[in-house]
Amino acid sequence: MEPIQGERRRYRRYPVALDVEIHDGERTGITGKIRDLCLGGVLLGSADPTWVGLTQPGSVVDLLISLPVAGVVDHLSLSARVVRVSDDAVGLRFEKLSKAATAALQRYIDTTFESATAGGAGSEIGGPIRERAAAVLQLITEQRGDMILDAWLRAVEESLWNSADQAANDLQRSQRNGNAVWFSRLCRQGALAKLARSLKQHKSVRQVVPPATPDAAAERLDLVDRDYFETWLESSSLVTHLEEDLEEPLEALRSQLNRAFGTDAVLDLLPRRLAGAFEAWCDDEGLDGEIKRAGLSEGRRMLPRLLGGYYRDLSRLLADAGVPPEDVELSREWGGRAVASRPASKSYAGGAAAIAAAGRGAASPGDPAGGA
Repeated sequence: MEPIQGERRRYRRYPVALDVEIHDGERTGITGKIRDLCLGGVLLGSADPTWVGLTQPGSVVDLLISLPVAGVVDHLSLSARVVRVSDDAVGLRFEKLSKAATAALQRYIDTTFESATAGGAGSEIGGPIRERAAAVLQLITEQRGDMILDAWLRAVEESLWNSADQAANDLQRSQRNGNAVWFSRLCRQGALAKLARSLKQHKSVRQVVPPATPDAAAERLDLVDRDYFETWLESSSLVTHLEEDLEEPLEALRSQLNRAFGTDAVLDLLPRRLAGAFEAWCDDEGLDGEIKRAGLSEGRRMLPRLLGGYYRDLSRLLADAGVPPEDVELSREWGGRAVASRPASKSYAGGAAAIAAAGRGAASPGDPAGGA
């Protein structure tokens, strides 16, 4: 059903999970859950399906909202008009809100959302929102991180075997077969866990400043190991490609992490850290430059899709937890949520629901920003 014409959002909305009782004349004691709240109204995310099916835009109902403030639950009674009904949500606008009711709602918002209300765009977020954001960060990174690294390792292994098949001569084929066998053995001996540890420990890609002029280039290439230099070029190409290809979701995600955890917040699964960790892992295992370059090149091919999905899903779930990107646009007419480039993947719907249900009380990880 369509919203009443002329209804437009004027207030900032906050993601919540508040109990509510609904009374609409003949039907009383209907229970539901508020998932978005503002000084102008609420969005019900769950309610009696029969009541939802019979409710029409324009009807007026009485709400009894439970507002937990400083350990005490206030029961706020107010009237609201239905402005939108859909299969999974009902949007209501408050009617004739009293000064006392407005003050109670504002007190709840100020207490629960702290610096999200006081600091404005770009400020850090504290309290329950930060805890929910930390739970989101930990959950989706645990679910997605190993999957991304494992897919990368498998793609590199396949690439090495394909390279051996395409060798120009027997000597080259023998060398490439040796590399493929070596890499395959490592993959079956805990390579994933070791690469994940390398990612946790690694801070940045090794830096080699490239020569600025052709003459200087000739001089520097005499001093710098060519194999090392070619690997640096491949690594830089990977980082540049990922950062350019994923610029939009990366910028949104960085702004959210900064707001939730401070300006020093970083993710493990960032392009520069991934490239550096892969190089460091190869060094630890004694792998040569050819394997490194094959891995970095393969990463340039297949990581954008995997990382893009991870960044967008994490950004969406952080927004649902109360940390939208600074420049995010809100969805139309009581859609109620800050939206990233696309909705979270279906396979992570259960994780999002678990966070919404239980993440509010989850403890913040010891290092939520750096331990993702």
